[in-house]
Amino acid sequence: LSCIQGTTTSLLVTPTSYEIPSTVSTSIFTIGSNTNWTVNSSSTWITASITSGFGIRSNALTIANHTGTGIRFGTVTVSGSGISRIIH
Repeated sequence: LSCIQGTTTSLLVTPTSYEIPSTVSTSIFTIGSNTNWTVNSSSTWITASITSGFGIRSNALTIANHTGTGIRFGTVTVSGSGISRIIH
């Protein structure tokens, strides 16, 4: 159970990091906020199922298959009312 109230803007994201496999996968994260928020990915191979909202929501990140060689890095930024939280 979560309760966010009052006049202070709050933006919580959990978890804030993932280790992902090289194959297609989906990871769930939760956003808790008392303001409108948006979700943006730094890479085309990471997509969020919900890109904007308000309040508490579970969201899915879909990670595309890695067909190249080497390690790939990407971030997802959740932003609202001048606050940003990064998932890496």
